[in-house]
Amino acid sequence: MIANGVYGYRGTLDEDDATKGVAWNINGLYDRVGEAWRESVNLYNPLYTILSYRGNPITLSDDRVVRHKQQLGLSKGQHVRNSVIDVDGTQVHIHSERFADQHHRNLLHASYAFSCDQPLTLELYSGIDGIVYDLSGSHLENTTFDYDESFLIASGQTQEQKIPVHVIKTMKVNFDISPEIIKDNNKVLRRWQLTMEPGRTYKLSIHAGMIIGDGDIEDLKQSLSEAKKKGYNHLLADNKEFWDEKWHISDVDVGHHDKADKALTYAIYMLISHRPPSEDVSIPARGLSGQVYKGAVFWDTEMYMFPFYLNTDQAAARNILRYRINGLSGAKQKAKEYGYKGAFYAWESQENGYDACSDYNLSDPDTGKPVRTYFKENQIHINGAIAYALNQYVKRTGDVSILYEGGLEMLFETAVFYADRVKQTAKTKYECFGVMGPDEYHEHVNNNAYTNVMIYHTLDVLISSIVLLRKDDREKTNAIVGVYQKRLKKIRDVRRHILMPKPNEDGLIEQFDGYFELNDVTPKTVLKKKRSGNEYLGGKDGLATPTQVIKQADVILLLVLFPGMFPLSIQRANLDYYATRTEHGSTLSKAMYAQLAARLGKANDYFDMFLEGASVDLTGEYKDHAGGTYIGGTHLAACGGAYMTTVYGFAGLKHKKAMLMAESNMPKAIRNLHFRVNMRGNIAYVTIRRNIVTIKWEETT
Repeated sequence: MIANGVYGYRGTLDEDDATKGVAWNINGLYDRVGEAWRESVNLYNPLYTILSYRGNPITLSDDRVVRHKQQLGLSKGQHVRNSVIDVDGTQVHIHSERFADQHHRNLLHASYAFSCDQPLTLELYSGIDGIVYDLSGSHLENTTFDYDESFLIASGQTQEQKIPVHVIKTMKVNFDISPEIIKDNNKVLRRWQLTMEPGRTYKLSIHAGMIIGDGDIEDLKQSLSEAKKKGYNHLLADNKEFWDEKWHISDVDVGHHDKADKALTYAIYMLISHRPPSEDVSIPARGLSGQVYKGAVFWDTEMYMFPFYLNTDQAAARNILRYRINGLSGAKQKAKEYGYKGAFYAWESQENGYDACSDYNLSDPDTGKPVRTYFKENQIHINGAIAYALNQYVKRTGDVSILYEGGLEMLFETAVFYADRVKQTAKTKYECFGVMGPDEYHEHVNNNAYTNVMIYHTLDVLISSIVLLRKDDREKTNAIVGVYQKRLKKIRDVRRHILMPKPNEDGLIEQFDGYFELNDVTPKTVLKKKRSGNEYLGGKDGLATPTQVIKQADVILLLVLFPGMFPLSIQRANLDYYATRTEHGSTLSKAMYAQLAARLGKANDYFDMFLEGASVDLTGEYKDHAGGTYIGGTHLAACGGAYMTTVYGFAGLKHKKAMLMAESNMPKAIRNLHFRVNMRGNIAYVTIRRNIVTIKWEETT
């Protein structure tokens, strides 16, 4: 797929339609049809292009394919397709390219070229396909098509909020043949009939754009006319300049291990492609590859993707945080709905912090009946993920303005929620009941270690932020603090007395109260009992529920995020214990085990696990269903996890303000490592060769 943060376009073929899953997925535009799930919206397809011979479409779905190859050019964000198809003994060569415009991010460009080795009469169709692929209902209604000499236009509106959408397309050809217009209820196309000369290449360049809401159609037409005049190749060259700049700061070069290098390069490509363009949107859990998980933003963004942007694109990192600040009203509304004070952030966040998570997120793969889940109400650790990211940003950049611009208020509201959510069970003890940690197989647990630590950390970040801001502007800070003055006593008390995890005599941290009393079996034992390949292992009656088998890193994630909380001996004991009990049912998981292992000098033992997690989108070896619910698509958190493991695990990167340190924790399979980090405008080039670490400062801004 190609993407630019505003949209994603899947790696489908030019001639494909909705039945093949073509999707131009838009970030931040949501719609609901009836009682179906509210999800992100796919727009009309402006790249639909197909050749026809004697009324029959030329596609890859028949047995006439001589050769076919698709490529993703990571260096410049370009999808390339090459096909050779036999048509009555004549070989037709098709070469097409497309890229997401990184400068004018509502534009999409493509090139379609074809030739033949013998004379042949073909028809070329190119236009806008109005039949849209959707998971949960048809989101665009009242669709109309229009055209003039230069443009094709498809217009409609979303069903729920009646938001207008327009897709406009203009084309340029290198042959002098007038097209005819074909328009029906589903498409608007230009059609050319060509008597092709052998050896001649016929070319079509496509420039498309979209408007969401009340944008000016004439302005978009002007932008498209300018793009058409400039030409596909010049636009591609401009785009390459953007990618060159991004790759310079973002690339991680893994020496002498092609598989690891390829996986990381792909991961970074995806992270660059999905950087949020404004504070109005963030990064959905499945990126912009489609409507899975409703196109919503999860804690994945702050925990697994945010470190990449903090190191390489701090404007994008700031947008991620601003998105959460803008969603504060929705988080406060959610807390109120559950009877709590403060802000309770959405598990599946859509615009304005709206929580799209339903009570029934899964279905039984055998019966199709919906399965009650408690992700929305149990997983309160999302507040902590946001506070953690905000704290990392302020420490790294020194940008306290974000705290004045709603960040401190957000910290207060999340802290107020936590202080209200915990229960005082003794004069000097607070506990947290009925939660779910990152391990989603166990619901309604008490004192999840990860959750309790995130509660403490959130309250601690609030207090330290107040101290920091009072040194900067005492009067402005006190004006914000004054609103919450009555809440501060409770917040401070909870911070002092929240029940924190303590290792037992074996050095093990219990994931939650009673975890060690559960059946101690291996994931393999549980998986053997599955009645269906898509069976969900957690929940009320899940096979993993009465056991110690967990879905993903939980205590291990805690140890990764807070490396100084426990001595290395405790960390080793817990890594060894939980590694044999984790099913890795989420692509978030393996990177955290590999990162902790690297820190503990065990990178060799977990290197294969790192590769599996980093390569998940390249191999396709992941769960594409949970219960009976499809969960496929791009795994941006796995991409972020691969980056984190390499930079913070293998390279042991540590930073404090403008200070930077690194150490070699590399597995034997990797001989050297090179990457860059932005430290308050200064670019550090980190190199590790033969376990010798070198840091050079490249430029100062």
